[in-house]
Amino acid sequence: MKLQKKTLRGLLMAGAATGLLGTASAQQVYSFGDSLSDTGNANDFSLGLVAGGDYFDGRFSNGYLWTDYISYSSTGELQRKNPGLIGPYFTRTSRPYNFAHGGAVSGKLSSSVNTGLLSGLGFLSNIAAFRVVDQAKHFRDQSFFGRTFRSSSLDYATISAGGNDYFAGETDVVRVVNNIFQAIDYIDDGGIRSFFLLDVPNVGDTPANFGTSGQAQLNALSQSHNVLLRDRALLYEAANPGSILAVVPAARLFELVREDALLNGGAVYGFTNVQPGAGTTGNCLGDGLVLSACPRGYLFYDDIHPTAPAHYIVADLAIATFQAKLYGFAEPLARTSTSKQTTSTSSRVVANRVQALKLGLTGSAILTDPFSTPNFSGIAEGNLGMQTIPGQVLGEQRFSVYSFAEGSWSELAAAGRDLAPQTEFLSGTLGLTPGETTFTMGADYLLPSDVAIGANMTRGSFDRQNFGALSYDETRAVTVYGAMFRGPMTYTLKASSTINEQQTRRQTFFRYQPFVNSDSRSALREVTAEADYGKELGAWRLGAVARAAAAVLDLDAFEEEGSRGLLDRSVRDQSITGYSAYLGLKASRALPRAFGYGQLTFQTGPVAGSDRTLGYAGVVGDALLFGSMPDAISRQDPMRGVGQEGLFGSASLQFSKSDRMSFAARAAGVQTLQGADHVVELNAAFRF
Repeated sequence: MKLQKKTLRGLLMAGAATGLLGTASAQQVYSFGDSLSDTGNANDFSLGLVAGGDYFDGRFSNGYLWTDYISYSSTGELQRKNPGLIGPYFTRTSRPYNFAHGGAVSGKLSSSVNTGLLSGLGFLSNIAAFRVVDQAKHFRDQSFFGRTFRSSSLDYATISAGGNDYFAGETDVVRVVNNIFQAIDYIDDGGIRSFFLLDVPNVGDTPANFGTSGQAQLNALSQSHNVLLRDRALLYEAANPGSILAVVPAARLFELVREDALLNGGAVYGFTNVQPGAGTTGNCLGDGLVLSACPRGYLFYDDIHPTAPAHYIVADLAIATFQAKLYGFAEPLARTSTSKQTTSTSSRVVANRVQALKLGLTGSAILTDPFSTPNFSGIAEGNLGMQTIPGQVLGEQRFSVYSFAEGSWSELAAAGRDLAPQTEFLSGTLGLTPGETTFTMGADYLLPSDVAIGANMTRGSFDRQNFGALSYDETRAVTVYGAMFRGPMTYTLKASSTINEQQTRRQTFFRYQPFVNSDSRSALREVTAEADYGKELGAWRLGAVARAAAAVLDLDAFEEEGSRGLLDRSVRDQSITGYSAYLGLKASRALPRAFGYGQLTFQTGPVAGSDRTLGYAGVVGDALLFGSMPDAISRQDPMRGVGQEGLFGSASLQFSKSDRMSFAARAAGVQTLQGADHVVELNAAFRF
């Protein structure tokens, strides 16, 4: 019996697994392991004696396996078989292949273990194909120099191993896990960096062992195996940057399925027969239900192996587990984008306060109220700075109090994006969206020696959607600054500290537990130094500016919860340090009086940063190039395709027709060799 590919495609389209592995057609899936992953190798090798007749197409189930679903969702096709590891030696291929063999053990076991008793395979279990380590070694040997398998770092490997070891009597969990990681090393040597590692469901709870004297010991071995497997996976990732080891919690999933069946009648997962009991053996074949006659409610097809519906939800969970890994790479970006936005707002407030002080000091103009985040220093008759104390003009009073509020009443405040195809940046999330606000209040004082000092506080509240996560952020930034005026030169030094508290609801892409929740906190500390030169040339004011910034980002540890242990994550403390620099030219001129009071400004120059998570905000005052989502193409390096050096440019226009209403428009962008990022803003303000 064979299901049509159209049926498989329909199942995938109905579930969360579709397309989540990416869109790159070159991605392949190579599978290694035992009967949980074998798509027909043991059947072919034994000439149909194993997994024949009552089984679906050589698989140890009544339908497709979890590896089938993962392969099809990534490549659009099923894996080729490789029975007995015989070839393929003479063809070069980049097609998906399956090396798993039913009855396979992880590798060399303790001398006391009788591997000949495994799964009725007898002496077959002593052949290389029936050891996962040797399956991986064969792949490695046939991958060197592209001899057979043209694998790449964009491909995936799945591994299921350990259950047969414990069935056979192995009790050395460390040995079994060491074998699995020896296999991972071989596969890595063959060029693959991304792994789905299926943990071992409680072996004692299978119908073959349920209620026996060995049930408790087998479950204890399974649980010890899974704890060690997760710990080793984290250590491996830390020692091998760019590798992703997604440990699929099948054991916890089966626990929840059993609990749902026994307590809720299968209301959540749909399984109602999960263990032997009155009138049932706890599996379809034991109850005489073959292939399509096996009802959806059965968890096991025979006394060891799950049914096709069980494999399907395992595949769904596997892809969700991998997605959680990818989100972990992007998480510093998602957790801190609002901190950087608030810091950028505060930085622009400071820049324009310094400009206001200088213009007032030199007597060249007195400034009206500011009205936009980009630049609020239009030249007009009126009070100094932003919303300052009424009637106070520089010279009469050296102390100024100001405030500035920005509300996102317009979609035009959202950021646009012009992206290179190989990189997916934050889209439409770096400008304020409807309902978000920032408010700044501060004061500064001009000393007699032409030195100004000041401080302000900026608060922001943000509703964001980043990387499939909905978040609400409360952000507070405190900035202190000083400026020195020496003829055409202005020197500015500022330091800021931004605290962000975030409540996040992250989509898991697993249909049965669709969301997890978390509360987190981060702190961003930044110091920026600037030298600015300006000179009048006719109607234009030309100048140059140099900025350098150093930043430290501290991300506090937190716990996700909401998926009952399936996709919850524990996130550790993390600290990121980065530096950035900008050297630019600028030109500005006042608008003709026929347009009201206003100013047109251009700026451009090279920008560089040492850390792609922190980006360039400290030196260009914009939420540009904060980083990328690790998608199917760039997942091995989450920041791949995001240039650390680029060319920054901006243009802004601002004008006011009255003392009360002001407008501004601004565009800014960064161009790198790998791609471009830009932001467009339109702002209006009413003074009252």
